[in-house]
Amino acid sequence: MTDNARPHQPIDMNRHASLREFLAARGVSPEVEYVETTPVTDGVTCDVYRFRDSEAYDLAIVEVRAGKRTPLQRVLTGTETIEGHLAGRGTLTVRAPNGRETAYRFPAERATPVAVAVGEIMQWHADSGETLMFFELCAPPYTDGRFEDLGVSAGGTG
Repeated sequence: MTDNARPHQPIDMNRHASLREFLAARGVSPEVEYVETTPVTDGVTCDVYRFRDSEAYDLAIVEVRAGKRTPLQRVLTGTETIEGHLAGRGTLTVRAPNGRETAYRFPAERATPVAVAVGEIMQWHADSGETLMFFELCAPPYTDGRFEDLGVSAGGTG
């Protein structure tokens, strides 16, 4: 098994009340079907799901191993890209087209999911010593070309 490969573990929505509540507020049933697991980059793996009762969204559950980062990604298309913390400690950094950066530390007292707009750049970073898990909800469902992969930087989003 490579550093990114791991056996698929079905998502247990009962463990993720915040995600369940977020979906309910959008009228989306939390019933999902596993599609695939894809390696993203060193130490980052993504499980992809589709909703049984809705074609409006899809769901990714991403695991970032301790001290690792997702690639810098610019959102190119889509009506909604929602990033939400599930477990572990880390930071989501979002950079607006005007260069203004906002860093969201997790866990947080009020871990509200973050909407990332078209044109913004995002990156998750897991703290050292702890694996980070987050969800990504895409509307419409993800297709190639939704994100521009800008590589993995050493810090922040730039």
